[in-house]
Amino acid sequence: MRLFTGLFIVFTFSSKIIMAQFNYDTSWKKITALEDKGLPKSALELVNEVYAHAEKDKATVQQVKALIFRMKYNAQVSDSSSLQNLQEIELRAAGATGVQKAILQSLKAEMLYRYYQQYRYKFYSRTAVVNDESTDITAWGAERLHREITAAYEASLSQKTLLEKTGLDEFDPVIVKGNVRALRSTLYDLLAHRALEYFKSGDAALTNPTNQFELTNPAAFAPAAAFAAHRFAAADTASLQYHALLVLQELLRLHKNNKAALLDADLERITYMR
Repeated sequence: MRLFTGLFIVFTFSSKIIMAQFNYDTSWKKITALEDKGLPKSALELVNEVYAHAEKDKATVQQVKALIFRMKYNAQVSDSSSLQNLQEIELRAAGATGVQKAILQSLKAEMLYRYYQQYRYKFYSRTAVVNDESTDITAWGAERLHREITAAYEASLSQKTLLEKTGLDEFDPVIVKGNVRALRSTLYDLLAHRALEYFKSGDAALTNPTNQFELTNPAAFAPAAAFAAHRFAAADTASLQYHALLVLQELLRLHKNNKAALLDADLERITYMR
């Protein structure tokens, strides 16, 4: 009898351990259901629970997904969500490492750019502050904000070797899937094209520096290998177009042995140059 009781205790304990394992899929289904019912506050509470478990489990993708949804629901329940979300992404990115840090830096850059687009009208009347090092984003001028956006995108691509070796399959929960996975199969591809969307916009050109970068070098239209190896000179290294050139060069170097991916990147290069 005692032996049976002992075994029953062991099995009960084991069952509790299994039941205690956090089920992310189930939680996300509940979150989606709450969102569909128009209950962002309740969804946010559950997202915070997911984030806490993901942080404990060191589940990078789940952490990132939970953070994205936390900011999404914050925007629906708080009037000051833009600044709150920027502060949080800054904090999380500062404490992250590896691929998680790269992704968070990319998200930070996107959020800063959206902030600029949302309040663009305010920047036209602001005078740039020389050597501005303030942390108050509401007081920044357009030049400072674009500098921060560029820095964040650059930081997202800084661990190039690691990102090139990291496939995308494990990040499916936070990726809007397209039909070019075979052509852009690495995390570097994903983050590089996110950065390119901003760099190719040329938005920072509104500052018109005296040494503004202007692409006149015919090497821009050279064959892919020659273009990728060329050193483009630029006195205006803050130019978004200049940064777009550098990212396109890296993409061509990355895919030099993958004909289809190389052609895809090269087509983007030629289209942009024209």
